[in-house]
Amino acid sequence: MIADKWSRKGVLVLSAIFLGAGGVVCGLSHGLFQYSIGYVLYGLYVVCTSGTYQSLTYDVLHEQGRANDYSKVMGRAYAMFLIGAAAANVASGFIARAGGLRLPFFLSVVPCAVNVIVMLSMSEPTFHKQEQAAKILPQLGESVRAMAAVAVLRSMTLVWCLLAVAAHFNEEFSQFYMLHYTTDPIWLG
Repeated sequence: MIADKWSRKGVLVLSAIFLGAGGVVCGLSHGLFQYSIGYVLYGLYVVCTSGTYQSLTYDVLHEQGRANDYSKVMGRAYAMFLIGAAAANVASGFIARAGGLRLPFFLSVVPCAVNVIVMLSMSEPTFHKQEQAAKILPQLGESVRAMAAVAVLRSMTLVWCLLAVAAHFNEEFSQFYMLHYTTDPIWLG
């Protein structure tokens, strides 16, 4: 909703800043509380990017008269993302071996900075703003009231949030479980 009302480009710039800040905080952390702060920043990155890249991609294609190419373009973009993520995971093991387990966190700031520069150089299509006449705070209030009014919805929201936190912590800390079997960071990736 924020990206629709304010700026999709602006939200994506914020997301890259959150991701870079999260990497720095996680890299500097010396305990669970500090690491959790970095993790919250990572969560803000996820929230900001969720659907925003797709919306901006569609808007750009729509403005160019190529909206029908959306699936093809997003498929290629996602494939490039997966290739980049795989390469980064493999590289992070070698980087951690050479410079310590904190170095990959700090190096993650570099692509975030590049992302900010690229996003700031783009011009954002504005046709979607004409479709968003409703105010954001009343929309958020209506959503919160709807969730608060229905006990099942409150319970489901709480359970899903707790499961998401547990799943993300499992993903983050499962690599440390591997330290029981190997001390070589290459296998941690």
